[in-house]
Amino acid sequence: MFQPNPSLLRRALIADLATAAPTTVLLVVAAGWIAPLVGLEPALLRGIGVAFAPFVLLLVWALRTPRPAAFVVAVLNIGWFVLSIAALLLGWIAPSGSGAAIVAAQAFAVLALGLLQLAGLRRLGAVPASA
Repeated sequence: MFQPNPSLLRRALIADLATAAPTTVLLVVAAGWIAPLVGLEPALLRGIGVAFAPFVLLLVWALRTPRPAAFVVAVLNIGWFVLSIAALLLGWIAPSGSGAAIVAAQAFAVLALGLLQLAGLRRLGAVPASA
Protein backbone atom coordinates (compact mmCIF):
# COMPACT_ATOMS: atom_id res chain seq x y z
CA MET A 1 0.00 0.00 0.00
CA PHE A 2 1.45 3.38 -1.08
CA GLN A 3 1.52 5.98 1.71
CA PRO A 4 4.01 8.84 1.34
CA ASN A 5 3.00 11.34 4.02
CA PRO A 6 -0.75 10.75 3.72
CA SER A 7 -1.67 12.44 6.99
CA LEU A 8 -3.91 15.25 5.63
CA LEU A 9 -5.72 12.99 3.18
CA ARG A 10 -6.04 10.18 5.70
CA ARG A 11 -7.37 12.50 8.41
CA ALA A 12 -9.92 14.03 6.03
CA LEU A 13 -11.09 10.57 4.92
CA ILE A 14 -11.33 9.36 8.53
CA ALA A 15 -13.32 12.46 9.51
CA ASP A 16 -15.61 11.85 6.55
CA LEU A 17 -16.11 8.21 7.50
CA ALA A 18 -16.61 9.09 11.18
CA THR A 19 -19.51 11.36 10.24
CA ALA A 20 -20.95 9.57 7.19
CA ALA A 21 -21.29 6.12 8.77
CA PRO A 22 -23.33 7.18 11.82
CA THR A 23 -25.36 9.62 9.71
CA THR A 24 -26.22 6.77 7.33
CA VAL A 25 -27.41 4.56 10.18
CA LEU A 26 -29.29 7.40 11.87
CA LEU A 27 -31.12 8.41 8.69
CA VAL A 28 -32.17 4.85 7.94
CA VAL A 29 -33.11 3.84 11.48
CA ALA A 30 -34.50 7.10 12.90
CA ALA A 31 -35.94 8.91 9.87
CA GLY A 32 -39.39 8.98 11.47
CA TRP A 33 -38.03 10.67 14.57
CA ILE A 34 -35.80 13.15 12.69
CA ALA A 35 -38.41 14.18 10.10
CA PRO A 36 -40.54 16.44 12.33
CA LEU A 37 -37.41 18.12 13.69
CA VAL A 38 -36.18 19.14 10.23
CA GLY A 39 -39.47 19.42 8.36
CA LEU A 40 -38.67 16.80 5.74
CA GLU A 41 -40.47 13.58 4.86
CA PRO A 42 -39.23 10.40 6.56
CA ALA A 43 -39.08 8.63 3.18
CA LEU A 44 -36.71 11.29 1.83
CA LEU A 45 -34.44 11.04 4.87
CA ARG A 46 -34.47 7.24 4.77
CA GLY A 47 -33.72 7.29 1.04
CA ILE A 48 -30.77 9.59 1.60
CA GLY A 49 -29.51 7.24 4.30
CA VAL A 50 -29.78 4.23 1.99
CA ALA A 51 -28.01 6.17 -0.78
CA PHE A 52 -25.18 7.00 1.65
CA ALA A 53 -24.36 3.31 2.25
CA PRO A 54 -22.31 2.88 -0.96
CA PHE A 55 -20.55 6.17 -0.17
CA VAL A 56 -19.51 4.79 3.22
CA LEU A 57 -18.09 1.72 1.46
CA LEU A 58 -16.25 4.02 -0.95
CA LEU A 59 -14.73 5.84 2.02
CA VAL A 60 -13.48 2.53 3.44
CA TRP A 61 -11.95 1.70 0.06
CA ALA A 62 -10.40 5.19 -0.15
CA LEU A 63 -8.64 4.62 3.16
CA ARG A 64 -7.07 1.48 1.68
CA THR A 65 -6.26 2.81 -1.82
CA PRO A 66 -6.18 6.58 -1.41
CA ARG A 67 -5.44 7.97 -4.85
CA PRO A 68 -8.28 6.91 -7.15
CA ALA A 69 -11.01 6.44 -4.56
CA ALA A 70 -10.18 9.57 -2.57
CA PHE A 71 -10.50 11.70 -5.68
CA VAL A 72 -13.96 10.24 -6.32
CA VAL A 73 -14.90 10.87 -2.67
CA ALA A 74 -13.76 14.51 -2.90
CA VAL A 75 -15.72 15.10 -6.11
CA LEU A 76 -18.82 13.48 -4.61
CA ASN A 77 -18.50 15.65 -1.51
CA ILE A 78 -18.27 18.83 -3.55
CA GLY A 79 -21.20 17.65 -5.67
CA TRP A 80 -23.22 16.99 -2.50
CA PHE A 81 -22.54 20.55 -1.38
CA VAL A 82 -23.76 21.96 -4.72
CA LEU A 83 -26.90 19.81 -4.72
CA SER A 84 -27.72 20.55 -1.08
CA ILE A 85 -27.47 24.30 -1.53
CA ALA A 86 -29.35 24.13 -4.85
CA ALA A 87 -32.10 22.08 -3.19
CA LEU A 88 -32.52 24.80 -0.57
CA LEU A 89 -32.28 27.79 -2.89
CA LEU A 90 -34.41 26.36 -5.70
CA GLY A 91 -37.11 24.98 -3.41
CA TRP A 92 -36.53 21.32 -4.27
CA ILE A 93 -36.94 20.68 -0.55
CA ALA A 94 -38.87 22.73 1.98
CA PRO A 95 -37.42 22.02 5.41
CA SER A 96 -38.29 23.90 8.55
CA GLY A 97 -36.03 26.79 9.58
CA SER A 98 -33.95 24.50 11.76
CA GLY A 99 -33.93 21.89 8.98
CA ALA A 100 -32.63 24.45 6.48
CA ALA A 101 -29.90 25.44 8.93
CA ILE A 102 -28.92 21.79 9.39
CA VAL A 103 -28.89 21.12 5.63
CA ALA A 104 -26.77 24.25 5.01
CA ALA A 105 -24.34 23.50 7.87
CA GLN A 106 -23.96 19.91 6.73
CA ALA A 107 -23.39 21.05 3.14
CA PHE A 108 -20.58 23.40 4.16
CA ALA A 109 -19.01 20.73 6.39
CA VAL A 110 -19.05 18.29 3.46
CA LEU A 111 -17.53 20.95 1.22
CA ALA A 112 -14.73 21.45 3.74
CA LEU A 113 -14.04 17.70 3.80
CA GLY A 114 -13.97 17.56 0.00
CA LEU A 115 -11.55 20.46 -0.22
CA LEU A 116 -9.31 18.93 2.46
CA GLN A 117 -9.32 15.66 0.55
CA LEU A 118 -8.29 17.44 -2.65
CA ALA A 119 -5.55 19.27 -0.74
CA GLY A 120 -4.32 15.95 0.64
CA LEU A 121 -4.28 14.46 -2.85
CA ARG A 122 -2.33 17.47 -4.12
CA ARG A 123 0.28 16.92 -1.41
CA LEU A 124 0.66 13.38 -2.70
CA GLY A 125 0.98 14.69 -6.25
CA ALA A 126 -2.17 12.81 -7.26
CA VAL A 127 -4.15 15.90 -8.36
CA PRO A 128 -2.77 18.84 -10.32
CA ALA A 129 -2.94 22.22 -8.58
CA SER A 130 -5.44 23.47 -11.19
CA ALA A 131 -8.07 20.81 -10.27
